[in-house]
Amino acid sequence: AFPCPPPQLGPNALCGVAMAVGGTSAGSSALAGPAPTNGGGSLKAPLGGVEVLRDVDSKVWYCGHVVDIGSKETLTVGFDGDVWPKASYPFNRVRKPPRPSAVETERFDPQIGDEVELRVEATEHSCAGWASATVRKIKHGFYFVARVPAAASESSEAIVEKDMLRLPTPNSPLVVLGMQQETYKLPPGLQGWITTPDALGCFGHIEEQSHLAFLHAQKNSLKLFGDAKAIARAKMLLEVHVKHQVKIQDFQDKREKGLRALESKRSRIEGTGYKHSVEVHVDPSYIARIIGKGGEAIKALQEKYDVNVRILDSDDADVDRIVRIFGNSMESIEKARADVEFVEEAVSVEPDMYNWVVGRGGRTIQSFRDSCGLIYARLDRDQQRVLLCGPKVAVQEAVAMFESHIMYFPVFRQMDEEMGQIISQLEEYGDYNARWEWNWFRDQEEEEHGGGRSGKGGKQDSKGKGKGKPKGDAKPEKANGVAKDSKGKNKGRSKGLEDEEQDEEEVEEEEEEDEEAQAAPKQIWRPGVDQLEEGEQLEEEPGTYDMLHRAQVEWPCLSFDVLRDDLGAQRTDYPMTAYVVAGTQAKEVVDNRLYMMKWSKLYKTLKDGKEDSDDEDEESSEEEEEDEHEAQLEYKGAAHPGGVNRVRSMPQAAHIVASWSDSGKVHMWNLQAHRKALDTPGQRVSTVVKPIHTCESHKEEGFALDFSPHETGKFLSGSNDGAIYLWEPVAGGWNVGAEQPFSAHTSSVEDVQWRRTGADSKHIFASCSSDGSVRIWDVREKNRKKSAVHIKDAHTSDVNVISWSPCVGELLVSGSDDGGFKIWDTRNTGAGAMANFQWHRKPITSVDWHPTDETVLAVASEDNSVSMWDMAVEDDRPEGHEEAPGESHFPAQLLFLHMGQQDIKELRFHPQLPSVCISTSGTGFNIFKTCNI
Repeated sequence: AFPCPPPQLGPNALCGVAMAVGGTSAGSSALAGPAPTNGGGSLKAPLGGVEVLRDVDSKVWYCGHVVDIGSKETLTVGFDGDVWPKASYPFNRVRKPPRPSAVETERFDPQIGDEVELRVEATEHSCAGWASATVRKIKHGFYFVARVPAAASESSEAIVEKDMLRLPTPNSPLVVLGMQQETYKLPPGLQGWITTPDALGCFGHIEEQSHLAFLHAQKNSLKLFGDAKAIARAKMLLEVHVKHQVKIQDFQDKREKGLRALESKRSRIEGTGYKHSVEVHVDPSYIARIIGKGGEAIKALQEKYDVNVRILDSDDADVDRIVRIFGNSMESIEKARADVEFVEEAVSVEPDMYNWVVGRGGRTIQSFRDSCGLIYARLDRDQQRVLLCGPKVAVQEAVAMFESHIMYFPVFRQMDEEMGQIISQLEEYGDYNARWEWNWFRDQEEEEHGGGRSGKGGKQDSKGKGKGKPKGDAKPEKANGVAKDSKGKNKGRSKGLEDEEQDEEEVEEEEEEDEEAQAAPKQIWRPGVDQLEEGEQLEEEPGTYDMLHRAQVEWPCLSFDVLRDDLGAQRTDYPMTAYVVAGTQAKEVVDNRLYMMKWSKLYKTLKDGKEDSDDEDEESSEEEEEDEHEAQLEYKGAAHPGGVNRVRSMPQAAHIVASWSDSGKVHMWNLQAHRKALDTPGQRVSTVVKPIHTCESHKEEGFALDFSPHETGKFLSGSNDGAIYLWEPVAGGWNVGAEQPFSAHTSSVEDVQWRRTGADSKHIFASCSSDGSVRIWDVREKNRKKSAVHIKDAHTSDVNVISWSPCVGELLVSGSDDGGFKIWDTRNTGAGAMANFQWHRKPITSVDWHPTDETVLAVASEDNSVSMWDMAVEDDRPEGHEEAPGESHFPAQLLFLHMGQQDIKELRFHPQLPSVCISTSGTGFNIFKTCNI
């Protein structure tokens, strides 16, 4: 435990000292994930936590907590989850859990032969604990350990990771001469404070400073265990804390009372009829922008935030104008204020960085301006600075972006200098293609300064061109042609079926046919337009995928979710591994399952676009390599009552899964055993699992589900009756707000999603409906029959799916039955959609933003295709450009078209595997990474 900075007197400030407190009762709630560790595997013990040697011969110390002091130097101990009844133990069989320092934790590196303590997992009949063990073997980061002595009822050997081990705890049993206990009662005004994190932090600090054996917090009092001196010192410290806490509570009460009185008087005196107001001084040159053409901007601002904006007249045109904002919520007023309070700031720029900051054709500075919502961003060469003007929050964001961008200038300049030297030497040996391939800089003058370059392959900047457009992942399988990459370079001829006895003349004839096929223009496949002839099928264009794998289970899984794992963030090395949970739509109700799946050995796609080899031995070795690199699918099933309409996993605890059943019920499941079994080949797990919670309050079945990414366990469910329920986690389950649903939609709720990033995200979610609308809600608002934002006619037909951008918090994409998808800036929905693409010919079934590229998103449709889009790409084809047959059908922003599945229902970008996308359909799963994203 450690003291935090002095208290901030905010509206909820109650304690002046905050402590780091950890630990959760093993049986307290199904929401609890793996117990927190304090390095090297040692658990953070709760207040009063101990370890008990129940059986001297077993050498296993079980986790518990002190309840009382018994007679004859014994302690009464309770166990986590009340697995065992309370019992008394002598002091020499009770010890306090170790608390290693950060240095000790970092240095903990067990070797073969070392004695360690092994974490013993809790079961239905036994508590968690620590057992003596010896390291026998270490391989690939796993430790092979043997219990000492061997356990009689279970395997004495285990294969674990390092966090399941800790240093042996010295056999120093608890010895406290004159151990006694005393109860310290808290004043009535602080009884609600006793369970707060601040209070628990204070108590941990007191326990350590007073040398108490234990301090145990109860409902309205504290139990102090220790000798007389330690208890006296603890009481002294408690008096100090209690004295200050009572004063802080009194101050908060008086302050709230005074603020209410002040606002009441202000409202009466000003006669506004609103509870709150603020005054903002604005440069007169910005007033026209605030008002907008015909007053449209100010009207939209008032409607968006439910405020009243008044601009006071002034006789002096050079003096700042006063803008008053009135409203019933300070939060809404502050949001409106951020949109009208314009500022100008400058970022210093050295002359040699001008090109780097501005970018080719000004695209870098323009993209920063547009992404932040600035009025202007321009380079002032005389003063060696970039001037940024716009709303205060937008300018702050832009300053941070430019400063981050400038930090990379010396790195990229050095990279260019080194590559320039390599290219010069290559040219001395006659290789004149290297300089053309090194296309990161605009020309020789900009190469000297590193202007406008981005490090993302062919994508030069956020508004740049040249990402490459392999528009079709598939083409009719007719002739063996020569595939070309996005630069137009030959990538190698596809292999024909060669007979082993084919003579040289036949080979030459085949090569001539290939050359003719190469010279002929290729027809680009257009889904929904072109039709396959009899006997034709679609195959992927060689070289267009970095990785492509397909998987199937017994029954179609029309909904799935990606499980976060602890294998590392942003993993780019092959082979890859992914964990997924999915729900089935089986022919018979009893056959439906929830599947926990592990996809491993996901190697990079082999031989795509490689030159043919005439060496038969080399071909044979390549085939053997393919066999070795075959992807693996492992899954564990749990019986599900009815078909699964939709499934979602909790981001903070991936083994907690929610499912919408076609029976009209929403279930919560704990599939931790199934998840763990995936990493233990051959381990069997029961398919019979009971839900940990079931909601039967919805009047009809539904599809809308989402866990909050910000608050553990917080959850939304929406159904065909138009109601959305907010689930609040409580001890042992959830409190479903069925009495107060969000109920503004006039038809079925098709999708819900919590906002992923940005201010107040934990309070904001969006929903879409078959009534054609999109709504944005604030859960803090008491009136749940009216949404904060209402996009009434978002689409001309049912709105099926929505997705918030994980990079730009205000951006939302929606997909409809009309085959179109739109992108909305939720700060100004009155201006209409930012982008509207009516490209797919059939309903949109799923949409998802790229986790790290703010302009890239994926769209799935009933036309059996997944399209990848980049909103920053512009059409850079020159006039007179000779188009390939069918090319005009594809917009410039369309980067990739993935096909080959039937009845595609959902897609997801994997948050830990960059640019890897997963899609599910009636014909199975695809997991793939395209060559240009």
